[in-house]
Amino acid sequence: MGSAVFRCDATPATGGGHAMRCLALAEALRDSGWSATFAGVRETLGTVPAIGRSGFAWIELSGAPQEEPAALAAAVAGGCDVLVVDHYGRGGEFESACRGFAARIAVIEDIPGRVHDADFLLDATPGRETGDYAGLVPGGCRLLVGPHYAPLRRRFSESRNMALARRERGKGIARLLVSLGATDPGNVTSVVLRGIAKSGLTAPVDVVMGQASPHLSDVRALAASLGINAKVHVDVSDMATLMAAADVAVGAAGSTSFERCCLGLPSLVVVVADNQKQIAAALVAAGAAVSLGEKAALRDDDVAAALGDLAADAEKRAGLSRRGAVLCDGRGATRTAITLAPERAGDGREVTLRPVTPADGPLMLEWQRHPTTRRYARNPAVPGEAEHAAWLQARLGDPATLFNIVLHGAEPAGVLRLDRMAWKGVANYEVSVLVDPGRRALGLGKAALRLALRLAPEAELFAEVHPDNTASHSLFQSAGFQRTDGTYRHDPLLREVPV
Repeated sequence: MGSAVFRCDATPATGGGHAMRCLALAEALRDSGWSATFAGVRETLGTVPAIGRSGFAWIELSGAPQEEPAALAAAVAGGCDVLVVDHYGRGGEFESACRGFAARIAVIEDIPGRVHDADFLLDATPGRETGDYAGLVPGGCRLLVGPHYAPLRRRFSESRNMALARRERGKGIARLLVSLGATDPGNVTSVVLRGIAKSGLTAPVDVVMGQASPHLSDVRALAASLGINAKVHVDVSDMATLMAAADVAVGAAGSTSFERCCLGLPSLVVVVADNQKQIAAALVAAGAAVSLGEKAALRDDDVAAALGDLAADAEKRAGLSRRGAVLCDGRGATRTAITLAPERAGDGREVTLRPVTPADGPLMLEWQRHPTTRRYARNPAVPGEAEHAAWLQARLGDPATLFNIVLHGAEPAGVLRLDRMAWKGVANYEVSVLVDPGRRALGLGKAALRLALRLAPEAELFAEVHPDNTASHSLFQSAGFQRTDGTYRHDPLLREVPV
């Protein structure tokens, strides 16, 4: 259907965060039928082996930065639909030079300040606003900002519901996780392990590092000598499982912060790079993490004290878990893939999703109050402003809700909401679709259902439809849902949707 090229690097000095978030987006695009190619320096495959295991094509770059556009154009026969650039050393000049072979350009960024020649820009930093990029991108650039766009691999969203349910039942700290980046060039891991030993906690400790870390052997030796029950895992292929099993984590305040938030894992975060300062501050402001400060000032006593505080305060751990889970639902890679590879309305315009915000309240209330909306609603009473505001606030604060505005082109045109309801072996969500009454003849409802299946491919989706709502019955039937006892269901194994 489409093709993407990812320009990113990973080295022992810079770590693997940029490459991992590109990998997450590449996998989401592959789920949408796209092909992907990675381009980077040779060290990338050694630093992030997951790219080599992924099956994506690889282009090794070894020339000067100004030579790369020509090298990429020669290597990518016929060009590509999207070039994704995630690199602090490549900005607007590089992106403009790639226009010859790339139909569109997407940039993954986390520090506003550089000028970009991009059609899309993704910045998952909590608290980020579109105005932060005013004057730094072209006028038509689509800005995807905030943690709900954080590109995580699908395993995290698949593990989310079970992890959150486990934390709701949790009563103490039975397992710790330590993850200070793929390479941890500053050897912060050793400081943290000594802090765990001083804390007196006896829970098993999972330590995650990459094979390219210069301190791997030192960490292994230290872990064995401290008298704690620590296991060092190298080049982990399923990080989600380790995070889901942990009760508290100590980790870098980079992209893995969003993975921990997605799974509701209470965390102590360390700033190990300048680009992580704002993420750490925003996580603390949101009540989603506790900051241990910057790596240069970190002491093992700081780690021990913070762990002791969390161990003694179950309510604090529960609050960190819930607020983190609300901050990031793990579907950012899919939302971005949907933006790059959208559905289409009957008039040919793109249909995509973005997260609901409090500012959407008045427009949603207007749609809810329309007579055609109330006619078949579960509660036919017209909601009042206060009632609607309270309902919206509750939904936005509920990690069990996937809450999105449906966009018709760039215009809000409806709501797609998935509410987790029960467990029957797989995730189970009730689907609610609301279309702007003024756009009902454009096929937006069916497009929204297709997006629901893309957003939660692992889940069983179901919907209850009023017996007299013939349009909705037709909609769910045409989208591949099966009717049983008045309820429409879609099996997660049935991924294809009729066109």
